[in-house]
Amino acid sequence: GDPPDCFPQVLRAFGRDGTWHEPLATDLRRHRDGPRLGLLKLVAGITGVGLDALVQRDAARKIRRVMAVTGAALVAMLATAALALVAINARGEAERQRAEADRQRAAAEGQIEFMLTDLRDRLRGVGSIEIMSIVNRQALDYYGRQQLAALGPDSLERRARVLLAMGEDESTRGHLDQALAAFREAHKTTASLLDRSPNDPERIFAHSQSEYWVGSIDQQRGNYHGALAAYERYRTQAARMNELAPNNPRYIGELAYSESNLGIVSLTGFHRPINARQHFERSLRSFLHAAEMQPTNPIWRVEAADAHAWIASTWSMEGRHREARVERLEEQRLKLALIREDPANRTYRYAAVIAARSLARMDIELREFRRALAQLDQTRLQMAALLALDPENLVWRHQAVRIEIDSSLAYAGLGNSSEKRRALRRALSLLSAASSAPPESSEEHRQLGTWLRAQLSLTNNQFIDRR
Repeated sequence: GDPPDCFPQVLRAFGRDGTWHEPLATDLRRHRDGPRLGLLKLVAGITGVGLDALVQRDAARKIRRVMAVTGAALVAMLATAALALVAINARGEAERQRAEADRQRAAAEGQIEFMLTDLRDRLRGVGSIEIMSIVNRQALDYYGRQQLAALGPDSLERRARVLLAMGEDESTRGHLDQALAAFREAHKTTASLLDRSPNDPERIFAHSQSEYWVGSIDQQRGNYHGALAAYERYRTQAARMNELAPNNPRYIGELAYSESNLGIVSLTGFHRPINARQHFERSLRSFLHAAEMQPTNPIWRVEAADAHAWIASTWSMEGRHREARVERLEEQRLKLALIREDPANRTYRYAAVIAARSLARMDIELREFRRALAQLDQTRLQMAALLALDPENLVWRHQAVRIEIDSSLAYAGLGNSSEKRRALRRALSLLSAASSAPPESSEEHRQLGTWLRAQLSLTNNQFIDRR
């Protein structure tokens, strides 16, 4: 309280010098000195230092403390800003690196897509299996450097297509075990992708290709029941594609391919020409439909020509060679038109060889032996030119062998046994020159060799009925 209230009278009086004296004290109430000033008054009284000096010192100390706190806060703020800047730069760098990685991945995937489409079509056109195999290995090496679990569905599907391309090339060489291993690995991937998206036409398309190629190995090995089962699954998937996306020429083409495959197995595996012809006729209609929708795409005309060829084969199996010849002439007309459009295309040139050889076969059946030999002499030269370009192509080599077998048949029809045997020896020599044909090569390769050796053991104009 106030001095009169707090101190007795004896402590409050004038000193000898006439000055009023009070005890050392302070008023700590908030509306008076308050705790801070009260403390300073006590210190001033005890130390003998003036209160003003203490107040100024205290104010200066407060200012220094505030400045220190402010400085520390400023330093902390600057450090935080620096760290934030570093983090922003790091995030920006990470985003740039991620964007660059995405760009490089997209570029690599785009190159692989080019390898699987345009480049492969061009290489197939020049008939270079070795170059196609190198391209396939480079594409697969890219995926070998990736973590498969981290790849998206499109990348996994593209990898499966690389495997199918590799398997196709191995199959063409006659390396059926390696081809089947590649096809099965691709089949596993496309089946998994289809399970995730069962109503996506593109996923169905991708898996249908795996089904086809696995079935093709069964067909080459003579397992026609296995091939038939695979091709029926292929047709089911082709029908599903067309149901989900009607009027798509690509899917219409797949339906045509599936019918053609079923027809081939029915004809060559089970010898059912009437049933096979029904498949081939459906296939032909679908290919022609696709050609109408895409008139600038030559593949549909190529396949339509092949459909005519297979229809001819069904007539031939029934002994109706004139009907067969009509179909062969239509096949040849379509294939020669394609060669005129692209004379350097080896696929077209090979297709024309098959058409010409088939017409020669018709002439042999019609006993027009000299006309057949004139046709076969031309096809022999054409086939030799193709083999010189790609000697490892086992499919081409087998065709060259069959040209010589047909020549031997024509010479036998003319009664010329010496020329017949020369033709058979040429055939055996061509077959034996297939240095790339491994022990697991196709059933056709083994059967041709067995038939030729048996035929050469016969005399005069005898023939074992195996062509």
